[in-house]
Amino acid sequence: MSNRLKGLNPFIATVLLILVSITVFGIFSKWIISYVSSLSAKTGKEGEEKVICGYAGSINIEEVDYCDTTNTLNITITNSGSISLGNITLQIIYTTKVEKKSLCLVGDEVVECQVSNLTLQPGDYRRINLNLTISPALIDSVIFTTNCTDVTAKMDSAYFNRVC
Repeated sequence: MSNRLKGLNPFIATVLLILVSITVFGIFSKWIISYVSSLSAKTGKEGEEKVICGYAGSINIEEVDYCDTTNTLNITITNSGSISLGNITLQIIYTTKVEKKSLCLVGDEVVECQVSNLTLQPGDYRRINLNLTISPALIDSVIFTTNCTDVTAKMDSAYFNRVC
């Protein structure tokens, strides 16, 4: 009697190994293709926004007037670029704190609101009139941000006009 163990036929073992490999590859390839596609789409959209916004977007602060006796701040901004800029917000940098204000267009007037919807078309300008709780004389600078992350405008208080 022979004590020889019988194993799998080498041909069948090879076929089984190939089938298991193909199955595992099929499962992972579907996931990899889906992941790479979503990553590519996201990167492409971000890149397109950077190109469009970087070369075509521009917002300028034309004038800042303030009156420290009435605590009012009046700012004129312009879209001097060639694309529409939206979600325009204002940051007021005081010597002691920072205030972020969302801006909305109501009729012909720009007002402070909860969620910004202010949009400027190319060539548009808007005058923003704000009543502040702190004296405008304590402002260090104002910064406007837009839906284009790289398109911002800043003006230091040294360039403000005192009108009262």
